Amino acid sequence: DNIGRIAPTILSRCRKAPLRAPAFEIAVTWLASQGVTDPERLLAEQGGAPLAALEASRDATMVELRERLVEHLATPSVAAALAIAEAFAKVPASDVVGWMQRWLADCVTYRLAGRIRYHPNRREEIAALTQRAGLNALFALARRFDDERRHIDHPLNPRLLFESLLLAYAEATASPTSPDRR
Repeated sequence: DNIGRIAPTILSRCRKAPLRAPAFEIAVTWLASQGVTDPERLLAEQGGAPLAALEASRDATMVELRERLVEHLATPSVAAALAIAEAFAKVPASDVVGWMQRWLADCVTYRLAGRIRYHPNRREEIAALTQRAGLNALFALARRFDDERRHIDHPLNPRLLFESLLLAYAEATASPTSPDRR
């Protein structure tokens, strides 16, 4: 469950066998037996990966921060973006951008196919948000998040990064959809 602990010389001689994630119900039962509170939500947020959900549940502060960010993304505002960016300045940038990418992925897949993978408990908020945001704007945000993710290990000011992404998100989701925006 922790491939990073295997020495590269040994790992290079190994054959990786990808395993399917267990059924959602089985994973929820296992997480509950491990003492995870709200295992359904955490399992969904981690894309159905039970070990990632277990790891995510171990840090109550990160669970609270992730929920605070999702709350902001559900009801974005320019004024709150700056405060949120300030609050997340000490959180690893890769975590925050990853959380934002999952939310955005749900917005795009809901808009295209009516499906939500990571935040099924936020269906109403995602539906309302995607009514306001144009599909092209959502795709542009996704590309921008991907670009930022590629450079996430560069020594940068996380607060400025978060401000920039949250302001772009608030702008993209604030305008009503017009026929030419799709």
